[in-house]
Amino acid sequence: MQLRAGLQCVWGSTYDDTIDQMNVIKRLSDILEMGISRISLCDTTGMARPNDVYSVLDIIYKTFPNIKISMHLHNTNGLGLLNLNEALKFDINEIDTSMGGIGGSPFIEGSSGNIATEDTIYMLDNLGYNIGIDIKKISKISRKLEEKIGGSYFSGNLYKMI
Repeated sequence: MQLRAGLQCVWGSTYDDTIDQMNVIKRLSDILEMGISRISLCDTTGMARPNDVYSVLDIIYKTFPNIKISMHLHNTNGLGLLNLNEALKFDINEIDTSMGGIGGSPFIEGSSGNIATEDTIYMLDNLGYNIGIDIKKISKISRKLEEKIGGSYFSGNLYKMI
């Protein structure tokens, strides 16, 4: 069995907006010692910035060259896809997204959902990844979901246009 763990607030929290890279390395070391096969690095609060994403991933991969990482990015500050683009410079092959960018946190004022599935597919396709997901079908599902629950929880853009 393969186990996946998540490390929350890697790029800051509502209590502290600093990034302690050595603390991230220590926590990852503790998690890896438990036999975890993949770790999800989470921008829980949406505070990540592209240069910080690169910096943290750079030290992680230098410390743990064989680590398997997935990314859990929010778009609260509008930089979610730029942060993903920085992460793609490393061996990232798993990304958490949400339909239409739905989500947010009741504990973080003004937070938005994960990076939108449709926006992510569009970016990846245009970067040459050709992931083979029909963005029109995904967008249609997101629009129907928005009709059912209301649009205030959605932060994505493309699902409305495609």
